[in-house]
Order: sequence, then C-alpha cells, then structure tokens
Amino acid sequence: MKFTETQLRSTPEYTSWLQDIKEKITRVQVRAALAASRELILFYWDLGESISRKLQENSWGKKVIDQLSKDLTSEFCGVQGFSRRNLYYVKKFYEFFSGFSDTEVIVPRGGAQLKNEIDHPTIGILLCRDRNRIETEFALRDINKPMGVSEFSLTENLPENLKGSLPTIEEIEADFERLEKESE
Repeated sequence: MKFTETQLRSTPEYTSWLQDIKEKITRVQVRAALAASRELILFYWDLGESISRKLQENSWGKKVIDQLSKDLTSEFCGVQGFSRRNLYYVKKFYEFFSGFSDTEVIVPRGGAQLKNEIDHPTIGILLCRDRNRIETEFALRDINKPMGVSEFSLTENLPENLKGSLPTIEEIEADFERLEKESE
C-alpha cells in the first residue's frame, strides 16, 4: 500500500525514523564543528611555534611577520586570519602556553584550557551564536559535569550606570595599538 505525503507523515514509524535521522545529522554537525575547531587550534599552535622559533633562530627581525602576512594573504586569497595582527597573536598564543607543563595545559577535544590542582571541578560553558535548543540539548545529553546554560541579549545602547565602568572602543583600540608597538 502506498501512502500519501500526509498519511506518511502521520505514521509513528516514519516520524520516529525521521527524528532519528535528524538527531544523527545534528550529532555529525556538532562533531564536524568540534573537529574543525580542534584542527584550527592545532594549526595556530604550530604556526605560532614556527614563527617564534624562526624569529629566535634568525636575525630577520619582527618585520618578517609583516612580510609573512603579505605572502600568505596573497597566496591564500579569501582566507582570513593571516593579517599581521593575527600572526602576532598566534605567536603570543604559542609563547604563553608553551611555558606551562603538560600537566597544566589540558587540550580537550574541543581545544588550547588551563587547570591547576587547586582548581575546583571543571564546569562547562556552552556558547552558541544563535538560540538553538537542539544543539543545547545534544550538548547536555549524558553529561556528568556541571553545565550552565543561560540566555542573554546584546543591546546597542549601554545603560547609563555602566558607561563609566567599561572602557570605550577608542580606549580598547588604543590598548591594542600600544601592545603592537611594544612588540615591534
């Protein structure tokens, strides 16, 4: 017996099967995103290590980061992440975390956190760009660690009572510029 679309969608077997497929797709999407994030962090670690070591081994000077940025940007058109500032931060990322012992740096599947023996038990924080109940429920499934999920919204206007306690965009940009000049 052939079913119409309406009849098919109302059968428990079909709706259950469809739900299983949708859950598998969601799991694969999450695993793929985690794998991509992990690989990107490992790439940044390797790139930072390479930049740091080459600067130590050679007398090229820090302007080599400018040249490397230009060369990588021209070779990989449309790929972001190779600006001078990003390459400098990748180098700093490596140099900062390479100073810790293996027992202090924990690199979970999702990637590059610190934990000491005096720290309390780890909790998880789930950050999503958009509100997505399915991803949140999937992330929390079978979890044995404390996890917090909250909702917040960004506002265009900063409340008056907070304006004096936060830096302005100009102050933040000035700090970045000062850090870049100090690194040259």
